[in-house]
Amino acid sequence: MIELGANPHGTLGAHETKGGVVVRAYRPEARAVRAADSTWAADSTEHRRQIRACLARERTANIAACLQLYYGWSAERGLRANDSVRAPAR
Repeated sequence: MIELGANPHGTLGAHETKGGVVVRAYRPEARAVRAADSTWAADSTEHRRQIRACLARERTANIAACLQLYYGWSAERGLRANDSVRAPAR
């Protein structure tokens, strides 16, 4: 059994090592855990800039097409980004 203590994020999640990034997850019911594309996460600042640029260009339209056409995003990631920025505030 793993002891997470008062700071589980200090143990779990992505952490830089000399060999790159290691991702630790605690999912006792899972047989395997797959991390999201680490290159994608590393480029998150650039991706936010691309989303802002598409929002400025496509104020009322779906930004997924803009992200695909101008920045080479996959359809799935583009649609997810569109859904997240178009979601109504709660």
